[in-house]
Amino acid sequence: MRLIFQQAAQYPGRFLNEQWSEWRLFITRPVDGTMLGPIRLILGLFATWNWIVIGLDFTDWFGPEGWLPKADAIGLRNSTIPWGWSLWDFIPQSLTGPVYGIGFILILAWTIGAYCRVTGLLTWIFVYSTMRRLPMMLFGFDSVLSTFILYLAVTGSGGESISIDQRLARRSEFIPSTNSQLRSSVAIRLIQMQLCIIYGAAGLSKLLGETWWNGTASYFLAANTEFRGVSILETLGRNRFLTALATHVPVWTEIAYPVLIWPKPWRPLILMLTIGLHLGIGLTLGLWEFSLVMIAANLAFIDGIWLKSVLRRE
Repeated sequence: MRLIFQQAAQYPGRFLNEQWSEWRLFITRPVDGTMLGPIRLILGLFATWNWIVIGLDFTDWFGPEGWLPKADAIGLRNSTIPWGWSLWDFIPQSLTGPVYGIGFILILAWTIGAYCRVTGLLTWIFVYSTMRRLPMMLFGFDSVLSTFILYLAVTGSGGESISIDQRLARRSEFIPSTNSQLRSSVAIRLIQMQLCIIYGAAGLSKLLGETWWNGTASYFLAANTEFRGVSILETLGRNRFLTALATHVPVWTEIAYPVLIWPKPWRPLILMLTIGLHLGIGLTLGLWEFSLVMIAANLAFIDGIWLKSVLRRE
């Protein structure tokens, strides 16, 4: 009997140690980082495009009489996110133009994969700071773009393929170190876990709405005048089965994502459903920037070794 009580008392500590060991192995197990290159390139292209769009309204974004003067932006941020910050809080008005130009050069350098360990962090600082400079212009696209850039920035990854860094490494006959492989693995895992959180939370939160249960949510989304793409309102209105299908498939794809994306036999199906979901969002709601960034992040679940083997066969 004493042995039973002893085993029971030791169980919580043993369980926690085993779980921590499994978790640490999951995070640090070597993962091919080839797909981080395409992810960085796509995120960088969108960051560059967004930076140019902001520049077209430069005075409205950063000017003293723009949409939200700096002092008002700081006050608004402090009232909602006390720990929030923005690089632009510390930039004098006379230097906003030159700093904007420096930001463009750094973002472009990171996009082409030049010195990613430095330019990645600086790119994230500029993207995040500009997102927080004008909080009322914050959309889902800005949030996911900043988040995924952050994971590449803090791990110093992204230059594993399709990059200037890769070309420089080849010329110097650089052999990847354990640390560089670890950074790639951690970056992949961070992106993967973030995707599971995003889809899982999105799917479960939809279950709070009655229209997601009765199969009419897609009709009301198509009727929303705030987002406009290809109108399918009349088609959904005439076909109740199609309306229900367009409602239930996305929500159950999101709910299933955090569970079924990990088993490799299920992964291709979940990825195809997820990509289809985002293409549908882009087509019907016009949210192409958000959709394409999310599709790019999903590349983290494609095995880089498998992709390289496929390319060698062609």
